[in-house]
Amino acid sequence: MVDEKFAGKWGALKKGSGITVRYSALAHPDAWGAQSAEATGGSRTAMKELSDLLRTGGSTTPDAIGPAELIDGRIIITYDAVTTAITGIRNETTNTVTMPSLRNVTDSWLQLKGTSRVEGASGWICLDKYGNPNNKAVPIVHLDPAAKVAVFDAVARPLGRAPDRNCSIPN
Repeated sequence: MVDEKFAGKWGALKKGSGITVRYSALAHPDAWGAQSAEATGGSRTAMKELSDLLRTGGSTTPDAIGPAELIDGRIIITYDAVTTAITGIRNETTNTVTMPSLRNVTDSWLQLKGTSRVEGASGWICLDKYGNPNNKAVPIVHLDPAAKVAVFDAVARPLGRAPDRNCSIPN
């Protein structure tokens, strides 16, 4: 989908111009195709679940979202944010029927590591004691003037490698 305010700007990036716009994206669906799950960190299952929710037209599935573009990453990140919140709520409501407080839910995020990590559509979500993602996969993309989309190049990580399976977070 082309953003209308940038529609006239693509000409500056045409082939042979010597200009490449490369940047880190929020998320990108092609990060799963070029990398192993270990390199990307996370679950291909979560990306498939999200894709299934985006079924087109006439779906009778109550939770189907309908047609949407994954290419800009916003839907992927929103899906992961909701999944992380739900995980926090579920972690705090085990064997109880009362809704946990916001503080209880945010405190439960400190436990999102190891087998309790969130296997998001954008990769593993392991939060540090401040609620920030630790060593999160960052897709690097470039703008393709012919297709007028962001094209996936590689996955970068702050620590240069995927987290271990326990999402160990240094103190």
